[in-house]
Amino acid sequence: MLQSVKEGRIANTQLFLGKPGSGTLLLAIAYARAILCTELGENDSCGICKNCTMVNGLAHPDLHFSFPIILNAKERTSDIHLKTWRKAVLKDPFLSAEDWYAGLGMENKQGVIGKDESLSIMKKLLLRSFGGGYKIMLMWMPESMNLSAANKLLKIFEEPADRTVFLLVAENIERLLPTVISRTQIFKVPKLSTIDVAQGLSNYEDLSEEDRMAIAMRSNGDLNAARKDAADQNGQLLDKFRDWMRICFKKDVRAAIGMVEEIGRSGREQQKALLKYGLHMCRQCLVHEQQLDQLVLSAGPEKGFIEKFTPFLNIERTDAVQEEMNTAIAHIERNANSKIVFMDLTLTLFKLIGN
Repeated sequence: MLQSVKEGRIANTQLFLGKPGSGTLLLAIAYARAILCTELGENDSCGICKNCTMVNGLAHPDLHFSFPIILNAKERTSDIHLKTWRKAVLKDPFLSAEDWYAGLGMENKQGVIGKDESLSIMKKLLLRSFGGGYKIMLMWMPESMNLSAANKLLKIFEEPADRTVFLLVAENIERLLPTVISRTQIFKVPKLSTIDVAQGLSNYEDLSEEDRMAIAMRSNGDLNAARKDAADQNGQLLDKFRDWMRICFKKDVRAAIGMVEEIGRSGREQQKALLKYGLHMCRQCLVHEQQLDQLVLSAGPEKGFIEKFTPFLNIERTDAVQEEMNTAIAHIERNANSKIVFMDLTLTLFKLIGN
């Protein structure tokens, strides 16, 4: 990618596509910095020129940002939350959409890039370049564009003004219009390796190296999720999952209703975390059932629960449970009613777990 900057072969509209927590936003910002850098090095931007310094603070006048917000009568474009967004990204460039909405106090709502935002984008790109070079529009979560916004931007995606670059940073290509995708050069960002995620947890001094590796393994390359998992020092996920599985084994409908009500009051991110933790535990039980204990990445109470829970699963049941949990995650991500999702899943688990 750096070579394209050196050779002046910068594609007008580029799509940085990667799974949550893989660092797509961080990479796009680094690429924008390279484009604007006045002292580009052999392997990276210099990081210290005036342009690099401004990009590092997300405050370069030729680097514009667009991101989803919760639309209402008073808030129609992202500009109103720009300072808040800059602060959030500078604090954590692995920021997830759920974290962003939670920071706005709207955790259970879906953000949108709407028609007014597209008009604002076009207006900004009509301005003369501050430095006389490139103008860059970085769109975070472009899959949040509604149909009206996307249609208004199609022409400018295809033929932006001279020395104007769009950097689209997305997680879910299936939610992007095919007409938008066809106008982009796609750069697929691989998910982080287990080792990379474990190293990203190095500042959690209370965790042993074994714990970091276990968390990294179940994060599936998502550093953001791994950090949240690492912060769960008091075993809340284990306690909640263990209680849930006991209810399912006993087929206790009254207790299930209470559990579902409790889960429903939590945010979508917490709900997904519980389901992803369940997937991890199922995988660990399967490894333990195959007598491959050297591959079980758990310790203490978690390992004890795995040993007790494994006899109630087999390969067929484990596959079915994992399929149901993955389906539930997909429904939660699509903003389905969480209480209905978890009650349906719980009743299904009544049949799958136990005798």
